Amino acid sequence: MFKKYYDEYWKTRKYVFSSFLVVFLSYSVYIFCSDETIVKFNNEDQFFEIGTAVLFLIDSIIFLISYKKRKNIFLLIFSILMFLGAGEELSWGQVLLNYKTPESIKSINVQGEFNLHNIEIFNSDNFNKTHKKGISRLLEMNFLFRIFIMTYGIIFPLLINHFSFFRYKAEKYRFPVAPLSIGIFFLFSWLIMEGLIKYLPRGKNELYYSSTVEIFEFLTSYIFLNISVWFISDESKI
Repeated sequence: MFKKYYDEYWKTRKYVFSSFLVVFLSYSVYIFCSDETIVKFNNEDQFFEIGTAVLFLIDSIIFLISYKKRKNIFLLIFSILMFLGAGEELSWGQVLLNYKTPESIKSINVQGEFNLHNIEIFNSDNFNKTHKKGISRLLEMNFLFRIFIMTYGIIFPLLINHFSFFRYKAEKYRFPVAPLSIGIFFLFSWLIMEGLIKYLPRGKNELYYSSTVEIFEFLTSYIFLNISVWFISDESKI
């Protein structure tokens, strides 16, 4: 089994290197940038947020091209998911196009924006700005998003590589399995984010800490970029 993972790494080494480099450079803003710059990165429609939306849109296009090439319905589903991620990241262009949120959405949206992930039932906070606790957190979009990427990027590849039942099902339905050597960076990025949130010095602007989440989302979109490019390559053989 070790040889299988080594062979996979050898095929995907350029994706592995680029993922590692971008993860390192992105989180290194906490080493090389001032507090004011880091806070600015977390403002609406700034570098990481726009970068995330752009990358998700590129992901969507590449997955769509892969679908046309492979005729694999799962690739079309991924294309749609990436497109939704791009739209949600920029509240469907609300700030850029300067249109108002319909009252029907504004009345249930914690931030009064035109998107789904800030609707109270899906948001991490209630309308009174308190963090949700207990079972109510199960519908948080951020929680579901992280469960999805960890399951797809790590758990699925492990199950399919180590259990014949799951491998048979994946081959039967032509499920596009992400290389674990790339998917592992979802976990790598998440662990760095959690470490920073826990160990960064206290007493700074709240946006200083929440910038870690913006960086994490940006890196997720970049890792999906590597996965989408892998699937369109002839080496993936899906």
